[in-house]
Amino acid sequence: MRSSFLPLAALLLTACTATAQVRVQQYNVSTLPDNSVVYALPETHLYATVTYRKVVRQPGELALYADRYLGVRDAILEPSTSYQLVSVDLGSYGVPSDSLRFAVEMHRNSSAANVTLTEDGRLVAVNVTSAIELPSLPMEKTIEAVRSKDFGDLKSLPSDYIRATTTSKRAEIAAQEIYRLRDSRTAVLSGETDQPFADGQALRIAVQGLDAAERSLTERFIGTTDTITYVRLIRPLDVVEGQQVALRFSEREGLLSSDDLRGEPIYLDTKITERAPELTERDQKKKEKQLRKGVVYVVPGSADIRLLYRGSRIAGGSFPIAQLGSLEALEGGLFTDKRMETSVRFDPATGAILKVDSRPRQ
Repeated sequence: MRSSFLPLAALLLTACTATAQVRVQQYNVSTLPDNSVVYALPETHLYATVTYRKVVRQPGELALYADRYLGVRDAILEPSTSYQLVSVDLGSYGVPSDSLRFAVEMHRNSSAANVTLTEDGRLVAVNVTSAIELPSLPMEKTIEAVRSKDFGDLKSLPSDYIRATTTSKRAEIAAQEIYRLRDSRTAVLSGETDQPFADGQALRIAVQGLDAAERSLTERFIGTTDTITYVRLIRPLDVVEGQQVALRFSEREGLLSSDDLRGEPIYLDTKITERAPELTERDQKKKEKQLRKGVVYVVPGSADIRLLYRGSRIAGGSFPIAQLGSLEALEGGLFTDKRMETSVRFDPATGAILKVDSRPRQ
């Protein structure tokens, strides 16, 4: 996802000429000055990327004769559909906070700075004029494994097979054809065949054709297995200390919602490892005064978060979490120094400072 610059190209971070401080206030629609820009700090949410596979098995028409003619004892005898959990990844992303919105007041005589916001209003940069590539959520997709069926119709079978009136006779003829195809492939690969091949490509095509014909006949004995792989994005997952059912999975039904009892639970287990201390009323007022002096950002807290399935950890890690942290303000002088130009990048998922650069003004 590419960040978008607000119209008019440059949004002004305001400084009072007397105090050289950026003026920032808590957003209040009823008292918001007309010459202000509103930005939001993020809340951190979690997502899970679940990859699972649907397996569809169908018996072949000659399944009961697989052991007798091919020596195969594990042929598919009954149709079935099952689901397999392949992998789960856990990640985080940001959404704009409803309560943590701030207005930057603009004045003509103040120093100018470009403010980059995401499309939903989160602050991601100050004084960064180049394009900013923001992390995007994983894409959902469905991948179907396609089997070659070029030799699966009756036209590719011996005429005796088509005329046979019993399943037993068809199985005998099909088995004979399989062994004939194997002998032909051996002859082609060893060079004992009477048919010449112009080059290696022609030889390879001939062998592929024999393999496909044999596979088609063999599937009539052992059956077919088709797979479809799904990649699904589950969000939002709330950051709540303790253990909660995030989603469910069933080997009969696949991926299910957290309240669908047909599936086994996949738990989201959260342990908060760092949280900003609660402020007294006096300290809170002091903090609010401080936040009015500069661009507000987040020093996030952190949590160890795991996904558990059947008692085992299948995904997880340590995540910085915006709503567990504290608010701080950049010094207004960073953006009002006439000799230096400062740029700042912020994490769109946590509101934390990613990078600060200062360079002499041109």
